This record gives sequence, structure tokens and C-alpha cells, in this order.
Amino acid sequence: MVKKSPYLLLFSLAIVLHATAQDIRTIRGVIIDKDEQGLPYVNVGIVNTPYGIVSDATGNYIMQLPAAVKPTDSLKFSCIGYESKAVLVGNIARDFLPVKMDIAPTLLSEVVVRPAHTKIKVIGITHKKGMMANNFAISGEAGQNLGAEVGERFELSGERNFLDTLNVFVKANSFDTVAFRINIYNIKDGMPGKSLLDRNIWFTLFNQGKGWIVLDLKPYHLVFDEDVIVSLQWIRHSQKGTSLSLPITIPSFGHVHYYKFGSQGVWKKYANMATSMNLKVEQEIE
Repeated sequence: MVKKSPYLLLFSLAIVLHATAQDIRTIRGVIIDKDEQGLPYVNVGIVNTPYGIVSDATGNYIMQLPAAVKPTDSLKFSCIGYESKAVLVGNIARDFLPVKMDIAPTLLSEVVVRPAHTKIKVIGITHKKGMMANNFAISGEAGQNLGAEVGERFELSGERNFLDTLNVFVKANSFDTVAFRINIYNIKDGMPGKSLLDRNIWFTLFNQGKGWIVLDLKPYHLVFDEDVIVSLQWIRHSQKGTSLSLPITIPSFGHVHYYKFGSQGVWKKYANMATSMNLKVEQEIE
């Protein structure tokens, strides 16, 4: 993939998993809401492991359980706006597992009045350099890494920041169609904490779209006065395609990069490393 580097050990994980894990069981099902409508793009996976996927646009999922998965492991279903559900692998009696998810109670959002005086500020990486790549897709293994996330830390504390756009550079994309979910987390002990969104934000690239992608966040009225982690999660792809990646810059002093393999996996943190992602914000002026 790239030159050897301790920062890139996580990217070789996919190859190791494929080479050592043997699928012994396939669980499939459909995830629905209270009205029995299929829920799109739900995270499905074994908690704290790289084994995870995302349901399709109609809520259907197929999950491979390799030999490394134990009966005491939990298969978890989670989605923004809904209560998470989990079941012990040893308690799954059949290979068809339907799941109904309940809406999570949320407080009414406060009405935020945009101040008369703001200044435009761009936070993050604005160049597209980077000889190395952070790969979402694994060549020859379509969908194996579906549900993976790439995130960056953004310093927003001190002032109210009204999020205007998220700008991301896609280095390679050979898929006819790919879709991403935008996630925003608070920071707990230097790592992604709870989601700060009450609804899903996703976007789709068509016709092998790449280069700078400008995502309009104004309709979502997102305002933060604390540092956050913003991530892209790969949630869908067309059948045809093998490559999907973002550029990586090493070293990138002062930046913090995050990666999660599998939709219910464990976050990895990489200091002085970054991908080409930035936020344009309107910052309040006292």
C-alpha cells in the first residue's frame, strides 16, 4: 500500500484479518423501526473488535462471524437517533435475526440566534498533499471494511462556532456510487466520546467522484463551543469498484488523526498525522 511506517500498521490489519479468520457462521436479518420500516445504514458488529458492517438502505444486513468470535461477545446494533441494542452471540439461536430499534429520547434543541458579528475561519488541513493514503476499500475484498471511520480533531473551544461546510479531499475512488455518514463526537480522555448529533447526515458520490468535496452543514444548525472530532464513515458502495481512499500527511504537527476499523470497533489515535479535511465556520465576535 505505502512505505512502511508505524502509523500505518492499522491499514495492514485488514489483510491480516482476511488471512487468519475463517467464517464459520453467517447471521442475516432486517432492522426496523416502530412502524416496521427498514432502517438504513445501521452499524452492526461485534463490540470492540474489527468485525463490523453497516445495514443497507432498506435495513437488511449480512454479518459474517469468524472463528475468533466467542459466545460471550456481543453483537451490537446502533444508529444515531435510536437506542442501541446488543445480543450475546451465544444467545443467537437462528441464523436469521430481525431487530426492532426504538427512538432514543432527546431534548428539544435550543433556538440559537446567529449573532450579527461573526468572522469566517477555516480549521484543519486545506491542502491535498500526502504520498500515503488512508484506505476505506480493500482491493479485491468489496465491502470488507464497510463501516470504517476516519476522523480529525478540530479546536472549536473558546467561541461559538456555526458550522458552515465540511471540506474533504477524496484521493482515489473507483466506485460508481459510494456513500458516507458524517459523525461529530465530543472528546473524552482524548478519544471520540458520545455523538453530538440527533440525526443522520450522509452524502453520496456518483461516477467515481473524487477531489475536494464540499458538504453544506448550514441546514443542520450545528453550533459548538468545544473541541470536537468530526469523522467520515463509509456506509455504502456500488458493486463495481475496488479503491476508495483519503490522503494522509505524516508528519502533520499539531493535528490528531483517528481511525476505526469495523462499525463497532475500537478507535485508534495518531498524533501529528492528518488527512485533508477542514471545517469552515462562522465564529462569533464579542
